[in-house]
Amino acid sequence: MSLSNPEPPRTYSIGIIASKSLDDANVIPEYFLGKISNISHIYTNGANDLVAKFAADNSLPITTFPITGDKSLPLSLTQIAENVNFALIVADENSKSAKMAVDTFVKKNITYKVINFEPSTHYREKLCKIAEFVAVMTPEDRQKNEWVRAIEHILN
Repeated sequence: MSLSNPEPPRTYSIGIIASKSLDDANVIPEYFLGKISNISHIYTNGANDLVAKFAADNSLPITTFPITGDKSLPLSLTQIAENVNFALIVADENSKSAKMAVDTFVKKNITYKVINFEPSTHYREKLCKIAEFVAVMTPEDRQKNEWVRAIEHILN
């Protein structure tokens, strides 16, 4: 809104579907950088707490459709699609839920954007566990096994 234009800027209801494994707190804020004032409401399926944190940090109203089990995602997506002008889908490339979300938004003619990511914390945790196993092996056992040698090379 300005003195020459008394109309407030248009705002949009946004759907954010973020994978449970999203562990980078900057992905969502970085995507909406400079656009937060255009968001009137966020709708989500509640799979990732970072969406609620983003809404709270920016004083945005949020509606979370409850997750009650594996079969609830189609219902949540339908409810989200009925309320949004745009959807952001944040998921790794192998996500079946992301494909389902895309299909839903295409059917409802809703503009969407998919952001692919790799859950670094997930992989870091796995590498730390592997490092623990390798660390307790004797040097002789590590030398005998080519897989362990390859893993040891990666860890170092």
